[in-house]
Amino acid sequence: MSIRYSIEVRDLYLYLAGEGTEAGLEENVEIHRIILDACKEHHRQHVLIDDRNVIYTASVISLYMLAKQYAEVDVHRFIKRAALLANEAYRTENQFFEDTMRNRNINLRVFYDLEEAEKWLTI
Repeated sequence: MSIRYSIEVRDLYLYLAGEGTEAGLEENVEIHRIILDACKEHHRQHVLIDDRNVIYTASVISLYMLAKQYAEVDVHRFIKRAALLANEAYRTENQFFEDTMRNRNINLRVFYDLEEAEKWLTI
């Protein structure tokens, strides 16, 4: 994988910090499997994914397919809230991804400020 994540178990949520360049849909599916497995392993239903140091390359179709895959694996049973902390450069793509996820009843929100993300995640 070209993106590496460090995982930190915090009191109320799981924190993942990513770094690298996205390699495509297959890598995104694998990353989301890792996130889901980490949430199960550490008994956390809230997760903050810090992608501020990740370079995105996914197309709109890939983002749509990723959201579809998330819904098919019934992720909302294991993750109640997911906050994605993203780079401002990808605001349009991130809005599409957030909308697509939420349309599938997956409680994911995109943020550009850590404090806002943590506040929403822990309410």
